[in-house]
Formats: sequence, C-alpha cells, structure tokens
Amino acid sequence: MLSLLLALSVFFTGCGSSSGTGDTGGPSSSAGSTSGSSSGSTAGSGESSGGSDVSGSLMIYTSIYPDIINLVSPELEKAFPNLKVEWFQGGTEQVTAKLAAEIEAGKIGADLLMVADPSYYVYLKKQDLLLPYKSKHFDDVAVHKDTEDHTFAGVRISNVVIGYNTNLVKPEDAPKTFRELTDPKWKGQVVIVDPTLSGTALVSTYALSQKYGWEFFEQLRDNGAVVGGGNSAVETKLVTGEFAVAVILEENLLKVKDRGEPVEV
Repeated sequence: MLSLLLALSVFFTGCGSSSGTGDTGGPSSSAGSTSGSSSGSTAGSGESSGGSDVSGSLMIYTSIYPDIINLVSPELEKAFPNLKVEWFQGGTEQVTAKLAAEIEAGKIGADLLMVADPSYYVYLKKQDLLLPYKSKHFDDVAVHKDTEDHTFAGVRISNVVIGYNTNLVKPEDAPKTFRELTDPKWKGQVVIVDPTLSGTALVSTYALSQKYGWEFFEQLRDNGAVVGGGNSAVETKLVTGEFAVAVILEENLLKVKDRGEPVEV
C-alpha cells in the first residue's frame, strides 16, 4: 500500500519580545526562560552536563496527539526534574496560525515547535526566527534536517495511507493505490482529510499533486470524494461505515484497529 511520509520537529526560541503568552488555548509560558541549556546563537553550544542542571520553563507547541504527550511528559520530567514543561497542542494549521499571530504581535510564546509541515520550518528559518542548536543526537536523525545551521531536525515520520472499513470492503477488493480511488467503483465512498486542518493532509496533498497532477483531485471530486474534516473526524466516518474508504493518517487507523474497530490499512 502506498503511503506518504512527513512530519518534523524544530527548536524554536523566542526572538524579539520573549514575554508572549498563549491566549488561544493551552497553557502559557514565557519563551526563552530556560537556564542551564543553550539559548545562545552558536551551533553546537546547547549540551548541558546533566538534566538536573537545567531549570526554568519550556513551552512546546505541537501537533502530536495528547496521548503521545502523556507518554513523553513523564520521561521529560525524569530527565529534567527542575524544568517546568508546558504544552500547547492542536492540529498543525491551528498551531501555525497561533504562532503566526504571535509573530505578528511580537510576542512569541513557543520555545520548541513540533508540527507536521516540513516547509513551515524552512519558512521560519528564512524569517530569521530560528536559533541554531546542534544536539548530540543530530547526526543520528535520518529524516529532513537543517544540516547547514542546525535550526531544525526531524523526530517522527507520519504515514498518510488508504484505510477501509472491513464490514464494507473485502481485503482482496481494497484499493492498493491512491490512483484507484478515482475508479467509478469507489464513487461516493471515499472521504479525505481537510488539508486546511491537518499538516499531514496538507503535505500529502502536495505530494499527490506532484505525483499525479492536480487533475487527480479533480477526478476525486468528480467521483464523489468528500473532504470530511480533520483526521479524527474522518476516522469516525470510516469506523461508523459512513464511508467505505478513507485517506487518513495511519496512526489514527492503528489506534482504532487496536480497539477492535472494523478498519484495516
């Protein structure tokens, strides 16, 4: 089954004013308020002698799902017992919209950013809004990273896949490629994620348009495909059988499959 991969993380520290607060949901914190770790401007200067030496607060803006945050948070607390870590979580487009408003106001609240649109990090770097930081693990990162200035590095790979409801589609009949979704066989049975709500959907839309041309999406539309909201909304539409097939983040499908729902990748 064809899948598309994307998603990165980037060290992002407040430039200009560092007293911004997050007022569009989620907790707020002052940017750049961590001591004992790098907030300087030289690459490779960010390693601390130990987690207990790091204190202050750190605000992370991310599109990573809350259940993953709940797994990561205790490990961060163990590694950095004197560091107060706070999170703002939302879809990539929600997170970047919040950050854009803060940049415009000159009150950036984020210290660290993890969203699913790789191009956004390139944009931020061009705007001179990223500080260099070379972790000791930087060279081990296999996915997209800034090898010149060390301003961002990948931390995860997200797959956008074709999923289907097993009550409605037999495994041998399931579509094997994205192109097959334009077949009249699937007319009115396909739901896709809104790229204005999801960074993974945005990047996969771009990738598919590069592979098949924009006419692919015109053919999907003509075949009755529906833009069904964010990944969670599309997941629900697939599980309930409202649609037989979905183009969706693999993570969503695997979670509901583990719960015993009638879906398959």
